[in-house]
Amino acid sequence: MQPESRSARDRNRALVLGDLLARPVRTRGEIVAATGISKPSVSRIVRELMAEGFVQEGAPSEPTGAGRPTRGIELSSDLGCVVGFDLGSFISRAVCLSLSGRVLATWEGRTPLIISAAQVAGWIAGSIDELVAQVDDASGRIGTAVVSVPTRTMGHRLLADVDPGFEPLAGDALITALEAECSFPLRIETDSAAALVTELDRGAAAEFDDVVLITISQTTTAAVAIGRTPVRGRNNAAGSIRLLPFGPDQMPVDDAVSVPGVSRALAAAGLSEDGWSEILGDALGRRPEVAAIRERFIAGVTLIVGALAGSVDPEAVIFDGRMVPILASLLDVVRERLEDVLPAVPELRVVNDSRLYSSATGAGLIAAGEARRALIDQLPGARSRAEPGPAAG
Repeated sequence: MQPESRSARDRNRALVLGDLLARPVRTRGEIVAATGISKPSVSRIVRELMAEGFVQEGAPSEPTGAGRPTRGIELSSDLGCVVGFDLGSFISRAVCLSLSGRVLATWEGRTPLIISAAQVAGWIAGSIDELVAQVDDASGRIGTAVVSVPTRTMGHRLLADVDPGFEPLAGDALITALEAECSFPLRIETDSAAALVTELDRGAAAEFDDVVLITISQTTTAAVAIGRTPVRGRNNAAGSIRLLPFGPDQMPVDDAVSVPGVSRALAAAGLSEDGWSEILGDALGRRPEVAAIRERFIAGVTLIVGALAGSVDPEAVIFDGRMVPILASLLDVVRERLEDVLPAVPELRVVNDSRLYSSATGAGLIAAGEARRALIDQLPGARSRAEPGPAAG
């Protein structure tokens, strides 16, 4: 047998590491199948990459028979970590992930009153430091961070029709202030787009290719994935779904479905907190004013789903946000309404993570993908064979 040439060894090494960067938790057998490189060569390359600090042995898998458990290969913690930060209207959450997408630490805190972009950026940077301080090894070096926000974005900009509470952050103000505070690369993303990444990767949308995720909380936003790839049009119109005209008064649909909108309707009826529990209750004994608010909410959700499903034709629509408990109780009713307006009703589900970490986790997965791309840029020959997306868990 002819010995491998130096160029062949370099090419095989790039292919193995490129495969791990694209799908960062693999077995040796999966690497062999994906690259076409022989098993002995893969084993040798993995040993070299371990010695150089690029990869490490993962946790052993559960044995499936009489054989020994298989140990996966994953990107080394020495490569650092990434952060996903979800800037919520009231509560913010963050996760620190390895480049393989493994959760290293989580954080939660009350969002301060947004007065200026510089003050918010300083608070986010301090909160990220607090999060990463929980990680006590080399993985505590931040490679990149993604901050998700509950309003419409395009690139690094918050667009003009931002939620009123986020007006001080509009345009480039937030990203400019964050870049001044942080020494690592970062970007901003909508909370819906970030949550959609989580649901595609490890959540309620994992089995589907074409998905819409709708976040209903302090405001209403949406994100779309086609072929498991999040997409947005030239104007990110899905992110403006809250402005869809609704009802005889043609008010934005957000007024009927968001937390502030429902709260205002309950307060006007003199019900306040009592009305929330009654909305969730059964129809028997429900006061007429609560029934009207509930009906308006159902009609608003039906309009949003119908508009998105009629244009995108997704296999599934996933709901996220603070209204998930109410939505979960009303999915059957919404499904029945949609049968009257759509030729085929998509699967309707709520997110799996009841702790509301889906946007923070998705932001972290996006950051992990970007950090792995940065590594690929350092490896001539690997780019053509590996374009990593969000990390798989």
